[in-house]
Amino acid sequence: MTKLRRKLFGRGWELSVFEDDIGLVLSLPVDSGFLTHSFELYIKKPDLEALQGSQLRHKILEFILHERLQCRLNEAALRSVEEEIDPVIQAVLHGNIGRLIEAVSTSPNSERIRHRLNGAGLTLD
Repeated sequence: MTKLRRKLFGRGWELSVFEDDIGLVLSLPVDSGFLTHSFELYIKKPDLEALQGSQLRHKILEFILHERLQCRLNEAALRSVEEEIDPVIQAVLHGNIGRLIEAVSTSPNSERIRHRLNGAGLTLD
C-alpha cells in the first residue's frame, strides 16, 4: 500500500520534508553520475522547525549529507545510514555556530561545502 505524503518543506531536487501517516520524513536525493538514490529518515518537529527557520542550517545540512551519502551509491547494498547521519542532523540543526563550523570542517570535502554555501550567498564566518 502506498503511503500518502504531503510535502512540507523543500523545492524540486533538494532536501525536502514530507509528512506521511507515520511522521515527518527527511528526504535527500543524491546522484553520482549514472546512479541516483533518495535517502529517507524520520525526523521530529523541532528538526523541521530548525530547517524552516534558517536557510544557513538548511543548506549546510543538505550539502554535508550529500557529500557523506554520495559515496554510498557505489555500495552493492545501501545499508541504513541513520546511525551515522542522526548526529550530523542534530549538530547542524540544533548546535551553536561553533558546532556548525565543526560539522562543515570535519566533512569529507569541506572546501566544496564552503564553495557551495558561498554560491548560495551564505557564509559561516
